[in-house]
Amino acid sequence: SLDRIKIVWIGSFRPVKQLELCLEIAKSNISNIALDFIIVGRANGDHYSNRMLTLIQELPNVTYIGELPNESVNTLLSNSFLLINTSASEGFSNTFIQAWLYGVPVISLNSDPDYFLSKYKLGAVAYGNLDTMNTLLLAFIRDNNLYKEYSDRCKSIAQKEFSIDVNISQLLKIL
Repeated sequence: SLDRIKIVWIGSFRPVKQLELCLEIAKSNISNIALDFIIVGRANGDHYSNRMLTLIQELPNVTYIGELPNESVNTLLSNSFLLINTSASEGFSNTFIQAWLYGVPVISLNSDPDYFLSKYKLGAVAYGNLDTMNTLLLAFIRDNNLYKEYSDRCKSIAQKEFSIDVNISQLLKIL
């Protein structure tokens, strides 16, 4: 329902993506009934994936919805509060851009592609510290003004930097 706050994690179930750390954050926020953690991505049927699925089933505030086509990811993000990323390392993830276009800030454990999170304030980086990540998450939840400021900035910067229109005109210049 709308009054519940959706926190989204998107990625394949591979050890480098460190889904277990997202689940730890969900677990530490289990008493906060307004939070729903939504997990999107492919479980590979291997030992790691199966362990993650078992952990997910034990957490009442976590829902696994499997792999989604891009359009459905966009719909989900348009109704979400935050995207969190727990990867050990990450290139410039498309999901970050998708989130920003919908005004969804990103909280990342390690990755700050081209310093967009820190320099442009389109979210926050926890620099490898899970407690910091959780603190950042709660700060956005508790402070509506802070959240709105970040959300608006995500939209405006993402539209300037990543919208199809902008990129097409840049491509045409090159061609």
